[in-house]
Amino acid sequence: MEQRAPTLTLADAAILALLMGANLVVLASDIVTTSLYPALAARYGVPLETVVLLSTPRALAQLGVLALAPLSERVGRVPMLVASLFLASAAAWGAALARSLGVMAMIQVALGLALAVGNAAIPALAGDRFAYAVRGRAMAAIRLAMPLTLIGAAPGLVALGNRVGVTAPFALLGLAAMAIALLAAWQLPGAAGPGASTHATAAPRARLTARAAGVLVLALGLSLVPQAVFTFLAAWVGGTFGNPASTVALAITCDGCGSLAGVAASALLVDRLTKRRAATAGLVAAAAFAALLPGTRHTFPLACAAIAAFSASLEVVFVAFPALLSEMAPQARGAIMGLWAVALAAGGALAPVAGRALWMRWGMAGLGRAGGVVLVAVAVGLAIVAEEPSGRLQEAA
Repeated sequence: MEQRAPTLTLADAAILALLMGANLVVLASDIVTTSLYPALAARYGVPLETVVLLSTPRALAQLGVLALAPLSERVGRVPMLVASLFLASAAAWGAALARSLGVMAMIQVALGLALAVGNAAIPALAGDRFAYAVRGRAMAAIRLAMPLTLIGAAPGLVALGNRVGVTAPFALLGLAAMAIALLAAWQLPGAAGPGASTHATAAPRARLTARAAGVLVLALGLSLVPQAVFTFLAAWVGGTFGNPASTVALAITCDGCGSLAGVAASALLVDRLTKRRAATAGLVAAAAFAALLPGTRHTFPLACAAIAAFSASLEVVFVAFPALLSEMAPQARGAIMGLWAVALAAGGALAPVAGRALWMRWGMAGLGRAGGVVLVAVAVGLAIVAEEPSGRLQEAA
């Protein structure tokens, strides 16, 4: 029987739009919550330094995916994604109604768990549905949620919160998560693809390969650097170029535009270059731009260009890396993508601590150069440990 060349159909496009919408809700829930910390500090009458601690229960709760991700091999990815979206909706509505910092902290636990399960289920579903030969394009379409969040959803919701109070943006996030959850429950069960895990077909003994475990260790290093750099980027831009209200806003816009360019480049290049080569090239480029960023301190437009290039390079990595990882042990895809989500969460938890030490001693120069070294180390490790699947392409549904 002649093998079909894998392509993306209109039905695939509809599924990708739905997964991208789910990813947008997941990303916006995290980014908007963090961006509303000043408004939450005013709401609860506490210092901003206290409200920032809400990130801790949210990050720690994401480690719960270690226990939940393997369930997707038994109950299926779609129920896990739908459950995470309903939980995100409940957390958003809880945040809209919370009137004390303690209650808000408990809500962050629910939100963190929803974020982690969503971050694991979405790429696992893409791995089930889309042939490996076109999975880079599929992941790029889903990753489009990041620039859309940075350029549109997050600024709009934060502006709404600053204008009318934090209840409104959280309520809108809750409605969006509920709508996407209902659409996913309706549309996804019959469209998961031949690799999908279901109660009837899940492998009873899914195990990680040594190579997959090695790549997951590298993923932790990958997640550390952007988290550390972006944690202190606003402070560096405002302190270096002055007029923070304008310069920081422009820098964030450049970050969003770079993210959009990176997603577009990923859609064109990742499948052609192969996922390992694309991820390695993106890591080397991101390392170079991270190391060069401190040297742009005398020219604001050059700094914006470096930020955009750094963000674009990272997007190529964050498309190619999970696409590669999703095929390294297909029988344990749910568990692997769960560990991918844990690596992202661990990086988010460790980056402020490690980044603060570098920032306090050497500023952005220390962060950029140390980040560049880490990314080069990850690139070398990926080139050694990872390998592309050979002689087997998963057929598209």
